[in-house]
Amino acid sequence: MTTSSPPRVAALDLLRGVTVAAMIVVNSPGNWNSVYRPLSHSDWNGVTFADLIFPAFIFIMGVSLALARTPPSTTTGWPRYRRIVTRALTLVSMGLALNVAIAWPHLQELRIPGVLQRIGITYALSAVIVANTSTRQRWSVATGLLLAHWALLAWPAHGIGAGALTPGANTAVLVDRWVFGTHLLTPSGDPEGLLGVLTSVATALFGASAGRWLVDAAGRAPREGVSRHLLGRLAAAGLVGLAVGYAWSFALPLNKPLWTASFAVFTAGAATLALVAFAAMEGTAIAPLLVPFDWLGTNPLAIYALSEFTTNLMQRAWLVQSGHNVALKDLIYWNWLVPLFGDDGGPLSSLAYAAVYAAVWIAVAGVMRRRGIRIRA
Repeated sequence: MTTSSPPRVAALDLLRGVTVAAMIVVNSPGNWNSVYRPLSHSDWNGVTFADLIFPAFIFIMGVSLALARTPPSTTTGWPRYRRIVTRALTLVSMGLALNVAIAWPHLQELRIPGVLQRIGITYALSAVIVANTSTRQRWSVATGLLLAHWALLAWPAHGIGAGALTPGANTAVLVDRWVFGTHLLTPSGDPEGLLGVLTSVATALFGASAGRWLVDAAGRAPREGVSRHLLGRLAAAGLVGLAVGYAWSFALPLNKPLWTASFAVFTAGAATLALVAFAAMEGTAIAPLLVPFDWLGTNPLAIYALSEFTTNLMQRAWLVQSGHNVALKDLIYWNWLVPLFGDDGGPLSSLAYAAVYAAVWIAVAGVMRRRGIRIRA
């Protein structure tokens, strides 16, 4: 048992903040019909920049689990897992409350899965695994989860056919229909469904393995930060993840809605390289310019949840203009921003709205940081 604080990795906080900012930008275009391709999720197979964001957040969560101080090994039973369970339930409850707000008053259309729900369940399972396994054992568990997910997708369920991986015709959507009925994002499935928890946990465990490397390096040289040698090892691991995930995609497509095993490995590799990139920026001239993203990294889930809730409010037609009900978002975008850019609601003004909206939340995070406000689930 030690009284030392867990190592703090500035690059991880920065990557977390950039990831949250990217989530807000992708989820908040001015015009959903005009979005630059990299900022739009793949329709089915394939990977865009937008598809990398959520897996990166799950990977970061895994790194944080490895960096966090764990309870003494003598602590057993409920006291050892109380914090994990309560935090997971809080995240799931936040996600459900957000879905209720979006569906209100048409609760018969309520979506049950969601981003925060996936984060909460993944966190609970990953935290328990990390607390009870070694790094080698985590690799074994992650590999087993990836292979089990692949096998379940290949299962010829209810006459769909072995290996059917089309929208609305796959094992994942069958599981979600059995559990949630029609309370899904679309009739053809939900990108945050239950089966994908297996592979999202694997993504978190990959992050925990990277975090373990950081912990070991900090223990050997606590004042030197992330060494170049460690950055090289992490970069090599990231490149291997990209290569393995891409090679695997020829047998099992890269697919975010299903969070296929190839997708989990590929995106974990990309997240590892992003962590290396931000660590390499420490102490350089560009580092001060990235400080605002560090503000977001202090309150990531609170800022994300508040931004999503505010987006929902802004998209409701509660204002009256010239005798017509209009939404605040439409008023800001179509009446003010589009004329400024003069592109008739094209992708440039659509991105500008998302960037301004993200900047507002960066400012909110900055105020919270200055006042010492940190909201944790």
